[in-house]
Amino acid sequence: MKEENLVEMGIPVIDALIPIGIPRNSFIMIIGESGTGKTALMLHLLYARLKRREPCIYICFDDSPNAVVQQLSSFGWCPTKYIEANLLHFIDCFSYRAKQSNTLPYVTFIENSQGYYSMLTDIIASSFERFTLHDCQGAIFLDSLTEFLTQVDLAKGIEAIKTWRAEFSKSRNILCFGTFHIGIKPLEGVEEMLEYIMDGIIDCRFEPNFMREGVLLKQLRIRKLKGAPHRSRWVFFTITRRGVTSVDVKTIKY
Repeated sequence: MKEENLVEMGIPVIDALIPIGIPRNSFIMIIGESGTGKTALMLHLLYARLKRREPCIYICFDDSPNAVVQQLSSFGWCPTKYIEANLLHFIDCFSYRAKQSNTLPYVTFIENSQGYYSMLTDIIASSFERFTLHDCQGAIFLDSLTEFLTQVDLAKGIEAIKTWRAEFSKSRNILCFGTFHIGIKPLEGVEEMLEYIMDGIIDCRFEPNFMREGVLLKQLRIRKLKGAPHRSRWVFFTITRRGVTSVDVKTIKY
């Protein structure tokens, strides 16, 4: 029987690499280039927590809450069911760009990105107040840390991420997941700082040998995971109607 502070990720291709689960007080970063499956992985991780009736907050920097709901629905995961059960809440840091506000009860709308990082910690905490939240429950999803850091002063943005890890992951045992897109010139050097901060890192990439042949096959690996044994080998995965699933590379024809 697993210890209470260890949990499965809920995605078989990842859980196979983490034999006893991850510490619940972890902040995990999913890192990779564009198109390597980071957001699909985030959405599947979100669904895995919702299936366990854990309250979740999804912080939208790259897209609107409506778009995230549509993506969840495309996998057949019925997000409306979890919204109505008061298990899923969004913080919308995106829609201000289109000069749109959002009055939906399951969305907290951020009117202006300028300086909001200074109050986002309080907004996340107050959003959790709408849930009947106990220790060892709940998860926060930040999609993406890249977009967040392009909107704010870098030093203050990194300090905010450190605060979220301390206040939510470590103090409240709330799992935190964030995506980070590599190759953005203004953020060169930031990746190393975030890697140092994080408890775990999941790398996503296109397999190099297949890519040279013009075939884009996705791979992931657990590069870092504090507090739990893990296998760091690259494994193939694909995105299907059921979300992130493993793929047998021997069946690939090109």
